[in-house]
Amino acid sequence: MSNNFRLWKISPWHGGSGWEKWKEENIIEMGCWNYDEFLECHIIDVYKNPKNFYKKVGIDYEIDDDAKNNRYVQIKNFIWGLKKGDFLLAYKKGEIVGI
Repeated sequence: MSNNFRLWKISPWHGGSGWEKWKEENIIEMGCWNYDEFLECHIIDVYKNPKNFYKKVGIDYEIDDDAKNNRYVQIKNFIWGLKKGDFLLAYKKGEIVGI
């Protein structure tokens, strides 16, 4: 195994409430809990690159990518940063429930 991997900590919806569905269907759903209807799509296929995505959500592309409190930056970093060999840690109410 390569040493070039990242660990991603993600929550299966509010408080981990989607974990059982994710496990059963072998999926990961991305979105903002119905806050942004337009995110219910294949982001890479629709927006092609992070710059187009930022334009859609109305934030400056030059925004500091370390703005961890900005959910759009988090989504962009995950979507375009996730690589084969990375690990996803699913957490539910502060507990790791799946890898």
